Amino acid sequence: MASSVISAGSSIQPVSTTPPLIGGGSGSGGVLALVSSLAPVTGLLGGLVSSETINKTIGQALKDGFKCWGATWTPTRAENEGPYWIGLISAEFKKALDVPREEMQASVNNFFKTFWGNIASDYDPNKTLEGWLGWRYDSAQDCTKEGLIRLERIADGHLEQIVSTLPEIAKAINGTITVRRVAHTLYRYPQTKQKPFTKTIPQITVALKNDVIEDIKDLGGNKTLQVMGGVGLALAGLFALFATTPDKKKRKSKSRKLYR
Repeated sequence: MASSVISAGSSIQPVSTTPPLIGGGSGSGGVLALVSSLAPVTGLLGGLVSSETINKTIGQALKDGFKCWGATWTPTRAENEGPYWIGLISAEFKKALDVPREEMQASVNNFFKTFWGNIASDYDPNKTLEGWLGWRYDSAQDCTKEGLIRLERIADGHLEQIVSTLPEIAKAINGTITVRRVAHTLYRYPQTKQKPFTKTIPQITVALKNDVIEDIKDLGGNKTLQVMGGVGLALAGLFALFATTPDKKKRKSKSRKLYR
């Protein structure tokens, strides 16, 4: 029978034959220390940070998949920001229309050429639509390129919606508008004219008819408004339509047109 040598001042420490409890303890007695010596479990833990596991986890969380993780532009971003960019393009177009009808052709054609560089990302004023699309034509790859292609399609599609309004605008200004397509050079870096790329854009020709002087009168024959040509005619029509008599009832207008 084995004997123990006990030094003065010491006490006997019993030897435990019970294994460490799973889930408790710290340091070398913790669960991690226990399982780290087991090859199958070690492989399992290592698999938690493998590329395959990360791909599966993040891919499920991101609509565009794992390849878009960390990309500046994604197809989903283009779709989400689509209404924002469309709103900016529309605002620029309305500015282009806020001119006399004789200046509309030059103003609208300038809009088609320059709005790309006049509107920018909400969070970064230096990142314009022209710059983003320039990246698409320069060095963007994979998911970023797909996102920028989708952004470009959104912009081009809205331009076609704008072009579709031109016949009605032509009626309002008493003229005709024809549309042609031309090649136009834009730049990824517009300030320094670096990294050029080509877009096909609309350009218009406006042919105006004779000016019209329009007298708007109430039912009593009193002149209430006189306008000349252009959008004023459409505004005059609206004025007459919604003009009211003292008893607040709608009334019709009488008008006299003089062509010069």
